[in-house]
Amino acid sequence: MTASRRPAARKAASVARRSRRRPAGERTLAAALGTLGWPASSVERLLAEAEPAAFPAGRVIYREGSPARRLYWIVDGVARLSLRGSLGHRVPLSLARPGALLGRGLVASGRRLDSAIAFTAVRALSIEAGRFDEILGGLPPDVGRRTEQGSLADHSRTLVRTVRLLTQDDLGRLALALVDAADGLAAVAPSTRSVRLRIGADDLADIAGVAPAGVPRVLGELVARGLVRRRGRDLFLRVRGLLELCGA
Repeated sequence: MTASRRPAARKAASVARRSRRRPAGERTLAAALGTLGWPASSVERLLAEAEPAAFPAGRVIYREGSPARRLYWIVDGVARLSLRGSLGHRVPLSLARPGALLGRGLVASGRRLDSAIAFTAVRALSIEAGRFDEILGGLPPDVGRRTEQGSLADHSRTLVRTVRLLTQDDLGRLALALVDAADGLAAVAPSTRSVRLRIGADDLADIAGVAPAGVPRVLGELVARGLVRRRGRDLFLRVRGLLELCGA
């Protein structure tokens, strides 16, 4: 090895050692950013600037109307996003899983338009929005565009999901909520033939945006159609059939 290459090799080895010492969630995030083309130095800066944050299930991560000063990158767990609809009702948006960046998209005049609540226990990395923008601005232009496009794609999927939810009857809403819950909690692909899911009626109603009292009746109809099978506390879902029912 030539003398000019030795410092670079030592730096790469040092970065690799630090990476191995990171918690699993940070390693997962670093790997995800690497696939977007983030330089190792930018990943290191992001992880150095970020602070770990933990939210037990049911804890508010941020509320609608609060200042959008911090972003939250989920490294473990699932968060539920919603916004306020007509007559004060909450409109479910989506379930955010590990790798999701919360708090960046739905913002107006520096205030949040949505709320985020820990659906399960959530571990996240929290970073000031301004610092994140500085790091993003220091990326190579094509890498910055890919990162922003990924965020825009997430927001687009959320918008499509919300519109679809608002145009469904209770049966379609519950079908869509079951698919979302399976995707968020069981981490399955929509093509999976059957998925086992354990979720309470109140949580299911919350995701679907339906009255909790109506869940048993609607769930019973899905069972009668052969799209859901019950076994004790578990639900077994025919994912493709549920997607076809709600037009997803």
